[in-house]
Amino acid sequence: GKDTAQVADLIAGFANATTGSMGDFKTALSAGGAAAKLAGQDFDQFATAIALMGKAGILGSDAGTSLKTMLLNLIPTTERQSEAMRNLGLMTNAVHNNFLNADGSFKDLRDISAELNRATKDLTESERALALEAIFGSDAIRAAAILSEAGAEGFDKMADRTIGRAAVSARNAGLCMAAADIPPMP
Repeated sequence: GKDTAQVADLIAGFANATTGSMGDFKTALSAGGAAAKLAGQDFDQFATAIALMGKAGILGSDAGTSLKTMLLNLIPTTERQSEAMRNLGLMTNAVHNNFLNADGSFKDLRDISAELNRATKDLTESERALALEAIFGSDAIRAAAILSEAGAEGFDKMADRTIGRAAVSARNAGLCMAAADIPPMP
């Protein structure tokens, strides 16, 4: 696992990069952390995605639940989802899915953001909303829309803010994390 100081820096970076609090991060982690882990996402990727959502005003359990639901819909289970993914070039057949690596593991959230951005950048707002809703559903459309808009470039910029320069000292963040009773990612 991550060392406590590094996790504390990520959480403090989230609070500095968004209007969210450490409590918001905690509830986002509670709502979406297990699904993120199941989808092979590391803590840095999860923290960055939650920060992107927080910057857009989606905080706490709303952010975690939307991201969880998006991750669970990366592999389509309905014909409507499959058709929408094929129409966007995100899936060519039952085997090839652009959200998966060749070995069948999920790509990281940065690369998923890049795929969504590439697939939706030339759509009108209404086309984009319809396509993302068809793939991810009404709850996860929030996470999908934010990640698709960010793409790899926006994801990298937020990662730099949450993981890099915006992180406070490990000592102070560690004290805040302990005070907020932030659990480790499942």
